[in-house]
Amino acid sequence: MKKSITVLGVEAEGLRGVRLEEGGAEWLVADSCLWPLGESASGVTGEDKGETAEEPLPAADGGEAPVADRYDATVAALKEAAKRFGTHEVVLAMPLAALLVKVSRTQVDERDHLAETAGQELSAVSPFPDETPVTGIETVAETDHELVTLFAALPSAEAEEIGDALDEAKVRVVRTDIAANGWLRTLWPRIVPQDGSMGRTVALLDLDGGWDVVVLDDGAPSLLRGLGRIADPAELGREVMLSLLRAGTGADPREIVVFSKGEVDKAVVGRLESFAPVRVELVEDAFGGVEGVARRAQESASLDVTPADWAELRTEARFTKKLIAFLAVAAAGWLLLMGVLFGVPFIYGQMTERQKTLSKRHSAAYREVKEMRDKVKLVQQYSDHARGALEMLKAVSDRMPEGITLTSFTYRRGERLSIVGEAAQPTDVYEFKNALTEAATEDDGKLFAEVTLTGPSQSRGVHKFSIEGRFESEEEGK
Repeated sequence: MKKSITVLGVEAEGLRGVRLEEGGAEWLVADSCLWPLGESASGVTGEDKGETAEEPLPAADGGEAPVADRYDATVAALKEAAKRFGTHEVVLAMPLAALLVKVSRTQVDERDHLAETAGQELSAVSPFPDETPVTGIETVAETDHELVTLFAALPSAEAEEIGDALDEAKVRVVRTDIAANGWLRTLWPRIVPQDGSMGRTVALLDLDGGWDVVVLDDGAPSLLRGLGRIADPAELGREVMLSLLRAGTGADPREIVVFSKGEVDKAVVGRLESFAPVRVELVEDAFGGVEGVARRAQESASLDVTPADWAELRTEARFTKKLIAFLAVAAAGWLLLMGVLFGVPFIYGQMTERQKTLSKRHSAAYREVKEMRDKVKLVQQYSDHARGALEMLKAVSDRMPEGITLTSFTYRRGERLSIVGEAAQPTDVYEFKNALTEAATEDDGKLFAEVTLTGPSQSRGVHKFSIEGRFESEEEGK
């Protein structure tokens, strides 16, 4: 069964999902889909064929969906996603505006105290002083003297509604990441200048129903903020200025890169140009954020803000699944045992009688076949060409796996066979050697008395080897 990763992203316009599957050396997008949760929630849309749900998800008549309708639509969307992607365990991508996020720069020798530092840093910016949220930690950059670490947490106020919907839909979260991290993973080649020197760069993302701002210093983030929906260019400018102040002292921004699904208001561009030159990049792939989170999961990114109670529910669900499977196996074993106890004596008696009848019926035919076989063996002794050079070459070729290339073939009839070759993988060499070791002649005898392998040894991207097989003598063959 192929390995896969399923990511569901919670966005303003709906629930967006993508599934990656292992395809050789790369992970490929196997499926992607959007389940709208607002006024457009008349079905689901796929990236490829624009598929729609059999029954529309609940939606409001206009404007944003009411809380109750959106909750019901979320539950329905989660169930549809689990059915479509064939799994109830997913990675969740949450919007930046829903999380507490802080970027911290600490000394390298404080690496072992990052958990304590994370609690202090997030407590300072948390609007919930009585809450101790689960903290995710990921070191995003490191020098000889400094660590740049991303601290994040999902407050209970934001986790409650989506958590209830996940529980009702019986969808379990194995990891929770930030959607903005997925977008950065996908859009990074378009953020980095062609000359590779970034300095201080500001990335503004208008991709998930609201503005996110990321301040990067020499490629490492100094600040991540979710601004939400802002229509007024002046207000957006104030938030960008506040973000630059919060990011700390440093050089003026070298560039502001604006990523958007549509055309950006000229007034917005004009306001941002008061800080630095502005470059607008249109993003056509609406699934880039969740795909980026999926690839971060495949690359073992360490940030995880999954609440403790979600993790407990996942553990309980896995235990229940294993218990049901165990009970099913136990019941099947009990039924099989009862069948054996009561059915074997009767069946055995029937089989014994039938075997006696068949034995008597075929005894004459057996003797005739034996006589014919003895005659054939006698003829084969005088016309045995099975160990000619061409036959040996065919025997080797028939047992040679894919990926093997022979460079030398030496054969001495009745003595030995030597071959030299190259392989793309060492496992192909061992498979080849085992196939020759187990090779049999037409009369079920061993083709080689002994097969020895030298190598494989890697050289210039290939694995070179040599195999020598020693034949039985005529006396041993008899």
